Amino acid sequence: MPQPSISPEQIAQAITGSVAGMDGVDQDALSKLGLALQEFMQRTLEQAQEKQDADPKQ
Repeated sequence: MPQPSISPEQIAQAITGSVAGMDGVDQDALSKLGLALQEFMQRTLEQAQEKQDADPKQ
C-alpha cells in the first residue's frame, strides 16, 4: 500500500482550521472533532495495512 503524502493530522487540521476563526465556534468541540477525525483516519490506514499484510495479493 502506498504511503499517503498527507497525514491524518494534516487532514484534520485542514478541516478544522477552515472553521476555527468563525464566530460562534466552540473551540473545545472543534478540538475534539479534530482529534476524532485524526484517530479515525489513522485507524483506517492501519486496518488497510493490516489487511494488505494478511493477504498481499490484494
